[in-house]
Amino acid sequence: MNRNVQFPPTPWTLLREAIGSESGSDRSAAINYLCSHYWYPLYAFARWKGMKHQDAQDQTQIFLSRLIQRNSLENADADRGRLRTYLLGAFQNQWINQWQHDRAERRGGSAEAISLEMIDAEKRFELERDDSSLNPENEFDRAWALALIDACLADMAAGHQRDGDATVFRVLRPFLNPLSVADACMATAARELGLTDFALRQRIFRLRAKFSKHLRDQVAGSLVDPTPEAVEEEMQSLRHALERL
Repeated sequence: MNRNVQFPPTPWTLLREAIGSESGSDRSAAINYLCSHYWYPLYAFARWKGMKHQDAQDQTQIFLSRLIQRNSLENADADRGRLRTYLLGAFQNQWINQWQHDRAERRGGSAEAISLEMIDAEKRFELERDDSSLNPENEFDRAWALALIDACLADMAAGHQRDGDATVFRVLRPFLNPLSVADACMATAARELGLTDFALRQRIFRLRAKFSKHLRDQVAGSLVDPTPEAVEEEMQSLRHALERL
């Protein structure tokens, strides 16, 4: 009996199948997943390594487009376990071995274009680079953790929107995000939603439990073999990354 039967298909599986598929929608979904979860962490890693802004953008763009073009995930070493570990290692290998070649091809337009809709990465990096406690690997982990949280919050927001409960989630969302929870005001939230302090605390408690489960599911999905022990180890890595905020 498969001990991991309780877990849905992992991003490893979904990405391998989608990237190797002839379906444009499947490939688009794979591209969107990679970009939303890993574009900025990889970009920030390159910047912390000393690469200039434009070069870091090009390098990240090249890496993700070539990863998709070459169906690299179909041949990835599953024993590495973590999708983020595989991507960071592959990113550094490309950077060292193929940067000049890939850059020339990208300038010539042979790589598959990736459309990005995101906050200016350089502005974000400039806000974070003054933290002397960070190094490139730590910054990659921190950016990965925040991207994972953003993806979970976006999924939950979409679900509340479908359920006609968008206003409640908008008001309570700051109590979930580690970047905003310190500034969240319960009195203001209770007044806006027309709830008592006790009722508001119950809603926040339930929402945090839902968010925690969703985050754990996302972490499990990034592992080749998501045993409870492996998931907890990766959750601990996420907690350590967030402690640097």
